[in-house]
Amino acid sequence: MSKKTLSLAPSYNLASVEIMLQKNALNALQELNQVVFTKTQTSLLFLVFVLALIAVPIGNETLSSSEVNVTPIERIWAEKASLENKMVVIHGEYRGWQDDVPNPLITRSDWIVRDHTGAIYVTGKCPERLDPVRDIGTKITVKGVIKVSKDGVPYIKAEEVMVKE
Repeated sequence: MSKKTLSLAPSYNLASVEIMLQKNALNALQELNQVVFTKTQTSLLFLVFVLALIAVPIGNETLSSSEVNVTPIERIWAEKASLENKMVVIHGEYRGWQDDVPNPLITRSDWIVRDHTGAIYVTGKCPERLDPVRDIGTKITVKGVIKVSKDGVPYIKAEEVMVKE
């Protein structure tokens, strides 16, 4: 019996087979890296999206939330020194320029909000679509910072105003 050698591929030597395996392994690693990177990127984008939904209120929903502490206007007048530079939320009605309340004389476009305990001037953000004469009595929510004028009159520097429809 004679020994026969088995030849897999006569045109390939051991070195060329090794190079082919290395190239295939490199291509496989690159494809795997692309898949992992894409999945990781997608996962990160999804996570950012979810966090954005949690962290950022849609519209002015934070103003109407029952979890927000509403400050009565009467308390602002009584505790103006301790509340100065504090954020407050007021639920009340838009009064335009018509109410009997001391004016802090900040700007000519300031307006008044009234709740069941009193009234106070608001400066800064104006309520959209409200006319200072026609829309008196419209329900609104104001979120802003308490300020005190040089004459000692408290007012709200509005950051958000929501008209309730």
